[in-house]
Amino acid sequence: MNTTEINELIAQPGKVRGEHTEPMRHLMETYPWCQSFQLLYAKALKTADDPAFSQQLKRTAVYASDRKVLYRLIMQTALRETIAHIEQATLETPTISEEINITEAEPLTPQVSEELQGETLAATPEKPEVAQSAPEQIEDPQPEETLDATNLEKEVLKEVAALAYQRELESAIQVEPEPPAVVAPPASKKPTSFLDFISGGGASTSTTPPESEADTSSLIDRFIQNEPRIERKQASFFSPVNMGKMSLADDSDIVSETLANIYAKQGDLARAKKAYEQLALKFPEKSVYFAGLIAKLDESKPKK
Repeated sequence: MNTTEINELIAQPGKVRGEHTEPMRHLMETYPWCQSFQLLYAKALKTADDPAFSQQLKRTAVYASDRKVLYRLIMQTALRETIAHIEQATLETPTISEEINITEAEPLTPQVSEELQGETLAATPEKPEVAQSAPEQIEDPQPEETLDATNLEKEVLKEVAALAYQRELESAIQVEPEPPAVVAPPASKKPTSFLDFISGGGASTSTTPPESEADTSSLIDRFIQNEPRIERKQASFFSPVNMGKMSLADDSDIVSETLANIYAKQGDLARAKKAYEQLALKFPEKSVYFAGLIAKLDESKPKK
């Protein structure tokens, strides 16, 4: 297959036939990155009804940048051929036309028309009698009786359900009797001696008298006279000097591995070592790792 034939097949993929399978397979294996050869090879396999078409279709779908082109090239052409074949078959089927012979009715003679009119006039008086006798034969009083029995049964069921619900409601709402009030015996005001206390088995329980309304009113009056107020704390003014001093202060609670690495790079080995020790205590599972970093800091110290 020369270059002219290849360009012609690329420009007009509809000309691809089953005999182009081997040349297209050779071109596809030589230039596997060319999607045009992948598409033409899949088209050739489809035309030849080759079993390897399904596997090549998956590979071509991966290489194709636009799968709509793949659909138009492989599936749409076959659909058009099928539609054209069906249309041609429908056009070729012969249409069967039935010939219907219409015979004109002969005109009625005057004698026949008079006889027909006489028959219709004789038949009309019998119609009212049939209409009057028909309702008497169709009478069926049985459905009304069944409906009355059904309605009566429904009413009885409703009454029974209402009575049962009322009894359940009355049994649920029963007023429980109030428990009798326990009246404590009055405490004796007789003074007791030490011997009476020992023989009595202990001191009598002292009852605290309830607060009177006068004590409550006096407490409210004192609260009004004192007029307690919640003083609002004034915010301190921003001072750059104080903020700078606070930034120089070393907060031991705020420590991280990044901060320790910065200390080490700045040459502040003491702070870096202290930060690693705090991290080892904070994260015991990484204590071996931080111990190795502390050892490296000790090795990097200048020897005196």
